[in-house]
Amino acid sequence: MSDSQFSSLSTPRHDEVDLFRYKNSVKKAVLVKTETLATAYHRLEQRFHFKAPFLKMDTQGFDVEIVSHARSIVRNFVGLQSELAIKKLYQDAVDFRQAISIYEKCGFEMSAFIPNNFGHFPRLVETDCIMVRSDLMAIRRKKNITSL
Repeated sequence: MSDSQFSSLSTPRHDEVDLFRYKNSVKKAVLVKTETLATAYHRLEQRFHFKAPFLKMDTQGFDVEIVSHARSIVRNFVGLQSELAIKKLYQDAVDFRQAISIYEKCGFEMSAFIPNNFGHFPRLVETDCIMVRSDLMAIRRKKNITSL
């Protein structure tokens, strides 16, 4: 894209918000090698031997697609961070409510929202969402109750 922070596998769109019309426009198309989350997970797990990985995504409108095709592996992560589209900047972007619902169906629970476009207040375009595996939240709640 004209501004590299907007570079994406998806086509930009400007119908919901035009703040980034000139920055989020295709400058050049390039071929990139991609891999599934499962493939990346296994490759990196063999290399680093991690025990409690956290999935941080910032794929410019493609986060939900990645998780949706990785349901068998995504539960290996203790939590995830995803950029949610309040206003869609890309053709393939999923509405934030749908994204949260999909993540919850994968076994994650909401932990925090962090707006990531403070410079455009009061308009909220995107927000980062942190979610933790529901079973781990249940363990935490049980420990808090028993320690009272």
